[in-house]
Amino acid sequence: MVCLCVVLPAQELRQARDAFQTGDAIKVIEIARHGLEHGESAELHNLLGKAYAMSGQPDKVLLELNSAIRLQPNYEGFRFDLAQFTLGVAYYGQVRYDDAVRAFLTTIDLAPDVPQPYRFLGEMLEHARSHLQQINAKCVAAERSEPLNPYAPLLRAKALIAQLGMADWDDNAREAARLLEKAIALRETWRTPTSTLGA
Repeated sequence: MVCLCVVLPAQELRQARDAFQTGDAIKVIEIARHGLEHGESAELHNLLGKAYAMSGQPDKVLLELNSAIRLQPNYEGFRFDLAQFTLGVAYYGQVRYDDAVRAFLTTIDLAPDVPQPYRFLGEMLEHARSHLQQINAKCVAAERSEPLNPYAPLLRAKALIAQLGMADWDDNAREAARLLEKAIALRETWRTPTSTLGA
């Protein structure tokens, strides 16, 4: 006898949220697409769009984020996500790295608890050499305002490592190691605010 196991929509939504929280864009895409085959969900569209952005598929982002807004036009969180992702990602896709960095840094100013700009900046530091000190300063401010957020110390550690030279290796290397340990410890308890996930 074959057991056909059906995952309830609420379970799929939780699974997609969990995968998004851990930064597993591929899994989010898989879960969200499967869920949307069985019915419309504004939050699944939103998560799918953000996962496409995280996985470097900017051409698919707008459709999904706009679909979330179409289904829940009065939810400001979805509109914020659309503005947040598309501006920085669009600049990045156009090879306008300075503009992309500035857009992600502005997002950190507006919402220091949202993990995506830290992740994007961490992936594009090679194109952000002239902004490393600014990134460091923004992360310091974000660590003060959101002390449980693991992404700010993680990005600051990456920025410090990117700035390392032989003369200052010891001090900056020690600070980078401390920040990485802090980020790992915080990651164990960190949860993305539900307001950014459309709950």
